[in-house]
Amino acid sequence: MVGPEGPLEGEREHFADFCRSLRFEQQVAAHQTDPHAGLTGSFELPPGHPPLTAQQDPAAPSDFSNLTWELPAGWREGKRKPMRLATMEFGDSGQSEVSVIVLSGTGGGKVANIKRWYQQVGRPEPSSEDIAGLENLEVLDKPSPLVEVSGDFSGMGRRQISDAGLLGLICELAGQTLFIKMTGPKDEVFGQREAFKAFCRSLTQDQSD
Repeated sequence: MVGPEGPLEGEREHFADFCRSLRFEQQVAAHQTDPHAGLTGSFELPPGHPPLTAQQDPAAPSDFSNLTWELPAGWREGKRKPMRLATMEFGDSGQSEVSVIVLSGTGGGKVANIKRWYQQVGRPEPSSEDIAGLENLEVLDKPSPLVEVSGDFSGMGRRQISDAGLLGLICELAGQTLFIKMTGPKDEVFGQREAFKAFCRSLTQDQSD
């Protein structure tokens, strides 16, 4: 849960109650004998939370195990991190990385996530016209908006980068959304702009059995 400090403080107990409500259904027994068996989660929404549609259900399965890509020259596979399909690193600063994440449904929505990326580098919220005018890349046969913005980056885990660059792409698929984001010192990030685009375009899903 993220947001302005005041409202978040007021939701502290609701957040804790929500976390405590999480549980697995009976599929756990099947999963213990077959690690490939799916697990279905259940949860209770906090008071006042809008109802989730099927496309927004955070327990909906996301299988991107067959996703492949071409790694640009100079990029290297990074350590696995929670919630990520992959992490790539590049550059000499030790701060530059590319994250690949898949979320069920819309992951909060394209517009909201674009605005969040602007906020992460301390930039004013983009207008509807700004968002409509973003370059689109064809990724997995879907037109996907490309965000390019710079500023002082503040991310998850207290990751801070002064004078940073951010390139981000959102690919909306059936029932799930793919997020690809590059962050790091501005010179390193924007120096890899074309490599980032090539990486995104190279994504494919292997349909073979």
